[in-house]
Amino acid sequence: MSGYILNLPEDEGVVVSGQAARRLVEGGDGDAALLYIAVLRNRGNMDEGKLAGQLGWPEGRLRQALGSLVRQGLAAPPAREAAADAPPRREEDRTWHTVFGSRGDPESIRVQGPGPVPSAIHMDGKAVFRFAVEVVEKSIRQLLTAEGLASVNDLDLVVCHQANARIIDFVAKRLGAREGLFFKNMDRYGNTSAASIPIALDELTEAGALRPGMRIVTVGFGGGLTWAGALLRW
Repeated sequence: MSGYILNLPEDEGVVVSGQAARRLVEGGDGDAALLYIAVLRNRGNMDEGKLAGQLGWPEGRLRQALGSLVRQGLAAPPAREAAADAPPRREEDRTWHTVFGSRGDPESIRVQGPGPVPSAIHMDGKAVFRFAVEVVEKSIRQLLTAEGLASVNDLDLVVCHQANARIIDFVAKRLGAREGLFFKNMDRYGNTSAASIPIALDELTEAGALRPGMRIVTVGFGGGLTWAGALLRW
């Protein structure tokens, strides 16, 4: 969700520094695997070697994921706003801008900690909806400022995390966006988690809808709660 976008600055740095000519950024759904790990741990019947084989992970990666879940108590971190949520700087020669942040909120979305009751994901749908609308709109406004644009309609396309059509429509209305500016494909794929933005970009590429020089905003949000956005010149 937000993780795919957060990888973009790192990969751009590797290419610019000459360490690689091309980099591949993948997006996928890791939530199911992490929930499975949490459930097995809470039941007390985890066989790390067997589980790593089932997931197709090296045991070191499994231990790292388990350690992260344990340190978090299988719940969100204390409520806070990340310092990284500051508006981005404008640099004339850059082909992209990014924003990101986090807000620990164990009431909106969480996985309960170890105990006799089987673990489950708890989500307050209304609270998450309000959060998503707030941070998506804020991220887009910050990216417009970074690029020196006055209106969302100065963009060529906006690609949001494809979680909920109502979230996207609500943000588009609040920003006064023209019809069709916000891309949607949930009717074809549903919510594919962190894969939703790369799938959307691939679909647009295959359709010939993306042209060099287009200004495109991508913005995602996810568990934590976290969010990230990027303005790209294609």
